[in-house]
Amino acid sequence: MNIFSQPIAVVVRPFISGACMALAVSGGAWADMGGGPKDGQTVRVDGYVVHGVNVFNDQFIADYSSASPLVPWLNPSPPLYEIGVFNQGADDSEIITPATDPSRLVATNRRFVELFNLPADPSLFNRTLDQVDSNFFGFQSLTDRIVPLPFEDASEATVYRRVGTNPAPTLEEWNEISGLITYRCFEDGTATVEVSVADAFPNAIYTMWDVGALNPLTAQEQGYAVPLGGLPNTFQTNDRGCGNVTVRVPYCPGRPCEAGATSCSSYLSIAHHWDQQTYGASPAASFLGVPVGAYTANHMVWPMSGVILQPPHNRWIPRAARACNK
Repeated sequence: MNIFSQPIAVVVRPFISGACMALAVSGGAWADMGGGPKDGQTVRVDGYVVHGVNVFNDQFIADYSSASPLVPWLNPSPPLYEIGVFNQGADDSEIITPATDPSRLVATNRRFVELFNLPADPSLFNRTLDQVDSNFFGFQSLTDRIVPLPFEDASEATVYRRVGTNPAPTLEEWNEISGLITYRCFEDGTATVEVSVADAFPNAIYTMWDVGALNPLTAQEQGYAVPLGGLPNTFQTNDRGCGNVTVRVPYCPGRPCEAGATSCSSYLSIAHHWDQQTYGASPAASFLGVPVGAYTANHMVWPMSGVILQPPHNRWIPRAARACNK
């Protein structure tokens, strides 16, 4: 079975307060991509806070039914949540909605393993992020792990957390991130992509991804997820939760999703790794008992195709960049 092209129902959830039906480009203005950027054109795309794949507050960010309808994770019903909020006594975290108390703690969620029918230890879910464990020297398998100690409880020869991190974020803190992607495509088919974030988690590990469709709008359409900019695709935020990295890619991120295309990008994203480790060309070791939703999740996405259904939760503003440069 090819999990990257499973037939899963596409359900469009309209944005309640209006029809924002195009991509955010040129410093946050709403505009239609118009078949892709021209050679040498600089395109700026605001980032969208997410609680999983293409979902914020239990509402889809974009409708991909006209761009890549067969990719299973883009518009499933229910959406592909990767985090929730801690739900005392339950076997999974509570789904985040507009009514969720923002002071509640972010927790791991089982929706990813359910969608792809993956084996996973049930105890991995509904954990606050500070209770998630990491591999250590001498581990025998990917699931052989230890929870790092708070710095205040550490002593010599122990595994502990770095000072200046946020191991147990609230929903309000998760939702504070803002970001901007600036990309420029060239005649030779390559492009540069600059990723900038502010108010992310401090001293945190992130990875960058390009998620899209191969053979879009054909019977052979299937999804892909590859490291953005090649390996290594990691960056670490500073003490203020700021990060900035520029990479080169061998294609234009804004190439249109159309029949006859080899591929197209659905969105670019950054994933937060609260287990403090990365997994090469995979966001996690999901098929080996270390799944997305338990150890990592998308934190911000930048749509490259589809129809936008809601505006960004936070706009990128110049003062965010200035604060990061202090």
